[in-house]
Amino acid sequence: MIRRAQALFLFLLFLVMTWLYFVPAETAAPSVARPILPVPQQSVDLPKPRQQTGSFLMAGIGVSAVPSFDRTRILARADQFVKANAEERTLRAEHQLKGVVSQSPIGATVSYDVYQGQLPIVGMRIEVTLDNDGNVTGSNWNYRPIDIAPIDASGQALYDEMVNRMPNGFQLRQDHTPFSEVVFELPGQGRGEHSVVVPALNQFKSPVSLILRASDGALLSVEMPRYEVDRQNRR
Repeated sequence: MIRRAQALFLFLLFLVMTWLYFVPAETAAPSVARPILPVPQQSVDLPKPRQQTGSFLMAGIGVSAVPSFDRTRILARADQFVKANAEERTLRAEHQLKGVVSQSPIGATVSYDVYQGQLPIVGMRIEVTLDNDGNVTGSNWNYRPIDIAPIDASGQALYDEMVNRMPNGFQLRQDHTPFSEVVFELPGQGRGEHSVVVPALNQFKSPVSLILRASDGALLSVEMPRYEVDRQNRR
């Protein structure tokens, strides 16, 4: 009797499983489609950089601006420092200094080019650094008291002569900047030579500047990149 009951139970279980296996998918309970809710759009107001006075320096990230300062006062302070050290540095009276002020985040730098008359001396420069209050914080003296160079002919006639004496392997640049007359210091000789800076191309067609001695056109130096005499912003 018990075995019959067990057999009947197993048979019914078999029928149920078979029906569930073969039932069509369409008769299954339909899935409920949920509407996609729109994501709410939010506007975010970003903080605007704080307006600052003086020179602009990385505004918005916590770095304060450089206070404005009087360039004339800064230059006067640097002049005073140079004059106070002129004797110790053996600065010749025949050499003139022409300074330009450049501002930095921590103060200013006054760069002095050294001149003999109206001609700059190549390779010489004096730099004085100051804080924003005008106090001198350092200096760099790239200066040597060389003898005064004799100045002969100058101007267009001299330039034309230098072009005619162009050294072999170089040619005059057609898009050249104006010629410049300079005093070129002869290394280790304690004297300078009146020279002309001639813009040229070398054998590889690269721009260079030739420094030619004014008296005979001898090649004294080839500058790469070319040597430029900056007469802007000079006093």
